[in-house]
Amino acid sequence: MRFEIFIGVIVSLCSCSGNSTAITTKEIDIFISKYENVKFEEFRDISIMQRSSNLGKIVYVVGKSGGTLPVYFVTFDLQREKIADINKTNLQKSNIEDYLTIKKSKG
Repeated sequence: MRFEIFIGVIVSLCSCSGNSTAITTKEIDIFISKYENVKFEEFRDISIMQRSSNLGKIVYVVGKSGGTLPVYFVTFDLQREKIADINKTNLQKSNIEDYLTIKKSKG
């Protein structure tokens, strides 16, 4: 499974919780059916935290659980529904190779 799908799941959940109306059973069923066959094993021991957001973007901090490796900062563009930027500066400063496969969306 690609990281973009996982971020999409997170954004979907966040958008549901930010809605002022109650989530219907039908919406829950649609959400579950969309992701019920997705394998999330790739994200075992991975922490994803929302650092900040504004009207158009959300920044996530992504790293291995345990905190022994530097984190990535992943910017998700809400309007395009794609990863806009992957900041690997902390890895470069620590002279650590990429330990996750996160792909920036094309286009």
